[in-house]
Amino acid sequence: MQIPDRQSLEANLREAVVLKAEELLLTGGGTVGRALAELLSGVESGGGLPTDEFGDAEALATIDPSRLEISSKIWKLCELLEARSLSGRPADGRVDSDAIEQDYLDFIELFLASLPDIALGGEDWTSCRNGAVRQLLLVGKAWHHLQSAIDEGTSGDFSTEQLTAFDVSLLAGIGERTTRNLVGPNKQLRSIEHKKQRKSSIDPRGFVAVNRIDALSWLRDRTDFRIASVRPGLFAERLGRIPDDIDRDRGAYLAALAIGKRTSELADEVGLPASDLRALASGHPSRSSVRRISDHVIAWDLERTSYTAPA
Repeated sequence: MQIPDRQSLEANLREAVVLKAEELLLTGGGTVGRALAELLSGVESGGGLPTDEFGDAEALATIDPSRLEISSKIWKLCELLEARSLSGRPADGRVDSDAIEQDYLDFIELFLASLPDIALGGEDWTSCRNGAVRQLLLVGKAWHHLQSAIDEGTSGDFSTEQLTAFDVSLLAGIGERTTRNLVGPNKQLRSIEHKKQRKSSIDPRGFVAVNRIDALSWLRDRTDFRIASVRPGLFAERLGRIPDDIDRDRGAYLAALAIGKRTSELADEVGLPASDLRALASGHPSRSSVRRISDHVIAWDLERTSYTAPA
C-alpha cells in the first residue's frame, strides 16, 4: 500500500483549509464571513481573499491544521493503515470492519466533498480536492473493503463482494491497469458483475467486483503485503458458528490467508490440489474437500492459542 507521507498530507490539508475558508467568507459575507474564515484558518485576515492571502508558502505555513478535528481523523487513519490493522485500532488483534468507516472515512470524505469544485477567487485552488488527503481516503476505502471481505467471510457471509480492481491495485501499490489485466470471469482474479453505490463525488464508482479469496490469495503471494496479527482462536470461534459446510470452508480459507498462509501452503497441508481450493473460493468445492479446510484451520488456530499468553 502506498500511504501518502505526513508532510504531503499536512500541506494538502492546509490548502483545503484555505479553500474552505474562502467558501465560508463568501457564503457568510461581511463580518460574519470574515469571522468564519478566520476561525477556520486560525489566522487573522488582512482583508483579502484567503487564496490571495495564503498564496505563498510562508503564509500557508502559518496555518496549523492540528487545531482541527479533521487532522486527528487523518492522522489516526494513517496509524491504522500503517499498522495494517483489521480492526479500528492499530494492531489490537480483533477483526472489525465498521470502526474505520464510522470513525475516519466518513469524516474525511465529508470534508473533501464539501470543498468547492469551482474557482471562487482569482486563483483556482480546487485541485487540492484531489491531493494527498484524497489519496489517503481511497487507500483507506480499499483497506476497509478488504476488512469487510474478511470480517463478513469469516462469519459465513459471502452474499456481496466489495473489492474492485481499483481496490486491489491500491492494496498492492501498483497501477490499476496492471491489476485489471488479471481480472476477468476466468482469469486469476475472477470478476463478479456488481454495481457499487456511489456515496459522493469523491468515491469512484466500481462496476466489477473481484472474488475476495482470489484477491487475498494473490495479495498474500506478494512479499510486500502484510496484515497485522489476528488474535489466536478468534477465527476458530467464528468458523465454529457457521452452519453451512461450504460457507464454513470458504471462511476458513479466507481466515488462513488473513492469518498468513499462502494458498500453496494450505493446499499442501490439507492434501488438496490447488484446483480444489480455486473451486472452493468460488463456492463450488469438490465433495472430497468438504470440511477438510475448516477442520484444519480451526485446529490450527486453536493450536496457536497454546503458544500465546492470554490477552
